[in-house]
Amino acid sequence: SLYFNLSSVANNSNDINYVTQYFENDLLYLGFKINRSYLNIGIRNRLYSRAIYSTDLAKLLWDGNASYVDQPMDLSSSFVNHDHFISYYVGLGFMIGDNVSLGLRANINQGLSSVQTISNNFIIETIGDPESVFSLKAKTGFEINTSGLVSDSTKPTRTTTDYIFNFQNIGFSFDFGADFKLSNQVNLNFSILDLGYIKWNSDLRT
Repeated sequence: SLYFNLSSVANNSNDINYVTQYFENDLLYLGFKINRSYLNIGIRNRLYSRAIYSTDLAKLLWDGNASYVDQPMDLSSSFVNHDHFISYYVGLGFMIGDNVSLGLRANINQGLSSVQTISNNFIIETIGDPESVFSLKAKTGFEINTSGLVSDSTKPTRTTTDYIFNFQNIGFSFDFGADFKLSNQVNLNFSILDLGYIKWNSDLRT
């Protein structure tokens, strides 16, 4: 079973902490063996998200703000980066001799949504007084760029169909991998993934 202990997270956090999610699933996959090579084509749904949070944010979520009266809490190191896109790909794997195998894949990427925190300045302080009445004082200044999300109230609401079939954010990328058989017990392998870009054009907001 999976148990999330927020108390342990709050009390053992570093200055900078990461929560990362990578999710990929093939919507379509076809593969063909051609002599000693293997050709594959497919459509892959891909979601990459990373949240960077400060120790103060973890403690604020767990302990609340009452324990930090007259102490500024710096949340400025908290950032969010998110990309959701679909890759239409074709790949080829082949052998060179008996000990070397190589793989190449080309992707056309259809961007669906993106959220990028560019800058963040967020400091919050709980002010107490003799009557035990608390007030909050905050200093904020942040910039977040988004694409492909719900438009503002002056435009029609984006439906699920509009979201999935949005082809305004197109990009290209390449993957490369190699495996070297050094002996019967030792293999050396490496890869370069997602070398490319997506040009975000739809529903840009800052």
